[in-house]
Amino acid sequence: MMVADSPSPPTATVPVARRGFDVAPLIVAVVVVALDQATKAWVVNTLGAPEARNAITLIPGWLEFRHDQNTGAAFSNFQGQNAFLIILGLVIIGGLVYYYRALPKGRPALQIAVGAVLGGAIGNIIDRVRLGHVTDWIHFFHTSSFNFPTFNIADSCISVGMIVIALYLFFFDRPAQK
Repeated sequence: MMVADSPSPPTATVPVARRGFDVAPLIVAVVVVALDQATKAWVVNTLGAPEARNAITLIPGWLEFRHDQNTGAAFSNFQGQNAFLIILGLVIIGGLVYYYRALPKGRPALQIAVGAVLGGAIGNIIDRVRLGHVTDWIHFFHTSSFNFPTFNIADSCISVGMIVIALYLFFFDRPAQK
């Protein structure tokens, strides 16, 4: 006697736990952009053109505010490569947005770091598109024999944020070893 194949029971779909949309990195990015652009506007309005060589010395030889224009990247690399640096910045922003979607919950330092790098990149791109250069103004540790490059809030957020992300990836995002 042949038995007809009975239809198989419908397979139950297991709901996939989707990571909720976390606004913390976006809030950090917006705050960084606002602070960066506000401080740059303050520098331009207070100190005038870079050629004026006006400065506000806070700690002689250690910290002053002055208006510099940088057509390059960190430590004045890639001078005059504005189009390349805009494209590079957009690629970095794209990578951060992609990474943002995969951020693990419960890692607020990582979320803040991603937001800081994102905001810093956007702040410097705004300058590059609007002005053709980045406005730098924090001049730290300068002596007759050593002169640390001038930087801004966006640069600081990018640097610190990337260090935090690197530390996270190196120390916390590693598969458990047997």
